[in-house]
Amino acid sequence: MILYSPQAVPVRTIVERRFSYTSLPTASASVEWPMPDRLEDPPPPPIPASAFGGVVGELANGISEALETPIELGGLLALAVASTACLGRYSVLVAPGHFEPLALYCATALPSGTRKSPVLTIVQAPLVERERQTRQVAEQLIQTRQVAEQNRKDRLKSLQSKLTKAKGDEIAKLEAEIAAASIEPPPASKPPRLFVQDVTPEKLGAMMAENNERMGVFSDEGGFFDILAGRYANGASNLDLALQGYSGSTVRVDRKIGESISIDHALLAVGIAPQPDVLRKLAAHAEMRGKGLAARFVFALPESPLGARSCERSPLSSVLADRWSEVIGRILSATPHRDGISGKESPRPIRLSEGAYRAWRAAEKALEPRLGPDGDMGSISDWGGKRMGNVARIAGVLHVVDCAASSLDPEETPISEDLMHRVLGLMQLLDSHAKAVFGLLTGNQALEDARRVLRLCREDRRERFTAREVQRDIRGLGNRARVSAALEVLVDAGWIKRLDPPVGATGRPMYTYVVHPLARTGK
Repeated sequence: MILYSPQAVPVRTIVERRFSYTSLPTASASVEWPMPDRLEDPPPPPIPASAFGGVVGELANGISEALETPIELGGLLALAVASTACLGRYSVLVAPGHFEPLALYCATALPSGTRKSPVLTIVQAPLVERERQTRQVAEQLIQTRQVAEQNRKDRLKSLQSKLTKAKGDEIAKLEAEIAAASIEPPPASKPPRLFVQDVTPEKLGAMMAENNERMGVFSDEGGFFDILAGRYANGASNLDLALQGYSGSTVRVDRKIGESISIDHALLAVGIAPQPDVLRKLAAHAEMRGKGLAARFVFALPESPLGARSCERSPLSSVLADRWSEVIGRILSATPHRDGISGKESPRPIRLSEGAYRAWRAAEKALEPRLGPDGDMGSISDWGGKRMGNVARIAGVLHVVDCAASSLDPEETPISEDLMHRVLGLMQLLDSHAKAVFGLLTGNQALEDARRVLRLCREDRRERFTAREVQRDIRGLGNRARVSAALEVLVDAGWIKRLDPPVGATGRPMYTYVVHPLARTGK
């Protein structure tokens, strides 16, 4: 994968690989065509449901078949939901002193219209149901307290009335009863929340402080990135809580305006499905990568299903939906360890089997040289530096899910070697997706536009066109200068040639571009 610099540089210095063909289609006699440079890397490999395995794999496959969506979308969102359920309840003990919280940040990039919302609705349904149940219990408690409070006020009023007529020893007795009746009970606690959607970092911190210091964030769009980048703060980014929530760090916020926030171990899980263009826009926010937020995410960039669907949607199997709901419900019902003296909670440790640890350790050693400047992951070494931590976290989440499905105790059952090898295989596939996503984050705008023009030529089998036609036919390509920059990239790469205007033409020249035969044949 080649990561393109945002600076304007000749495409022939950007693109190093070329197409190799045994023969070329016959070109026009008036135009000679050299072999063009390759503008697009191969798409990341698709991730099969078997790479997730177990309950998550079955759910992702069922959703994919029912809604005709990529496996990656259902799989990563399901991981994020399961991660939300695990927060604060379990952590992975990789080695003595090395704990990984089960906080996962998952992002699957897909364009609009790919049924992201229905998929998110399915996978987060158990969280919605649990919030509904706890809200009903809280509402019943509130009603009971309201009745008790009204009885207290009525009794207090009655006692005060009696006091006005009391004499002798009766006065002291009534005063004592009035003092007791005057004590107001503490306010009823709010119904617990498990996840949020559109929320500012400041509000998110306050909600985490009210909900056991943990929270899930879900969205079928990229609003989470926009908010962190400063949508509600005049462009001033606020990444601290998102950075701290990944590692379970301490949060202390004291500002002149707003309430203070004190969190000992902040834990976040994130499941979002932004459009690819949202990721491209993140290139303008250097802090997103510079401070390490992008490196914390497990990314997927699956091929869009648009244009290849049968349009025969079917409901998800009720068996799969019920099983998913039951599994997440069991995880949510698990309680963390509680210290008998301090009363503080701590997550239950999940251990690796000897074989699982050997596999994890071998993969960690094999990864290290790849992160160097000459390694295949050198350009995304920030992401690679968190890769093995995410391997342990994913293995831990999948382990808890599968144990819940089998009514086993995750704390008593170590992570198996087979599961660790499965997750390592999954991460190898995710490596390619990460490289593709970071290519978007650092991409060259002119090169991206050139790819869109080339795809248009392939789809329409165009032999020639003008700049005005490109601007008309490709939505959002922008102004004339942006179109011209994209066409210059294609000219330099050898995919199109610009013909001189007719002799004697007056006014601003309207150039016609002819298209390489390879593009017209769709190869």
